Amino acid sequence: MIRVEITRDGRGRVTWFKSEGHSGIGPPGADIVCAGVSAITQTAALGLRRIGALRSVTADSGLFSCSVDPDRSGAEAVTEAMILGLTEIAGQYPTGVEIIDPDHTKTRSEKT
Repeated sequence: MIRVEITRDGRGRVTWFKSEGHSGIGPPGADIVCAGVSAITQTAALGLRRIGALRSVTADSGLFSCSVDPDRSGAEAVTEAMILGLTEIAGQYPTGVEIIDPDHTKTRSEKT
């Protein structure tokens, strides 16, 4: 199972995220769930880097984590879009992806 962990600051903004593990849905190298999670988290990191909100990245086989500067303009939009995409995958493949997020059940409109 892929475990996605989200850490937020006191204002509910993402400060760190980590994706770790393998879904086991398909064979290694052809697992669409792993590919989807990887594409979403890596694209988020690229967006965060572009706006100067990426503090650090760790990448290894089955592990991807990023530290985020939530004060940078646009950081919240990037991280919340990432979470939306990951939530859709987790909904379709609940045995392959678990999301651990203190705000996971709230949508953006519910937080404001």
